[in-house]
Amino acid sequence: MNLLHSQGAFMAETRRLPGTVEFDGIADEPVQFACFQSLNDVACLWLAFQNEAQTTVYHSHQWAKAWQSTVGARLGAEPQIIAGFGRQGRPLFILPLQSRRRSGLTVLEWHGSPDIPYGYGLFADAFLPQASSWFADSFEAVMAKAKSCDLIHLVNMPERMFGHPHPLVRSFNVTGANQSYLLRLDGCFNEVYSRKRNSETRRANRRKDNRMAELGKLEFRQVTD
Repeated sequence: MNLLHSQGAFMAETRRLPGTVEFDGIADEPVQFACFQSLNDVACLWLAFQNEAQTTVYHSHQWAKAWQSTVGARLGAEPQIIAGFGRQGRPLFILPLQSRRRSGLTVLEWHGSPDIPYGYGLFADAFLPQASSWFADSFEAVMAKAKSCDLIHLVNMPERMFGHPHPLVRSFNVTGANQSYLLRLDGCFNEVYSRKRNSETRRANRRKDNRMAELGKLEFRQVTD
């Protein structure tokens, strides 16, 4: 699912979200939040939180940094990383976003767009059960923390992940052209490959691999310019 929302009037003035959260049994806890416009500034927080949060590889700091230094720099993407904190500064979520110019507009979107297959973020386990209702009340205040934009365009958001509704599910308003999905990675590569591709497809792929091998050595490298 996608979210398309005009945001021309949003201002980044809010210091505390209107919503509260019950976290680890503590009710009515105000949520503090901040927006980081540099991946280096949020690196320590992000790297520590991703080891305990529910997230995907596409929302790891390593992926974000590699993408930003190559494709992101070429596209003129500006990181807008919004983090929410509970009691004693305990992180509740990180929304990796970016702003960039598209068709004459400043658009707020998922960091790594248009190359990421999942529109998601990083969320604390204990926060996920109530995240969708909390964001329903606080979505505009959260988005207002980012740099002022003309449009919010969040795409490829699965309705459920990790056993819970997507935290932004109550803001979904456009059906996506492609459905995001989860692939169960169990056993070795060949077991997963055999489960997802029939024997005829595997034979055809082997023929292609053999023809490519005859052409010479094939290497994968990260581009440097």
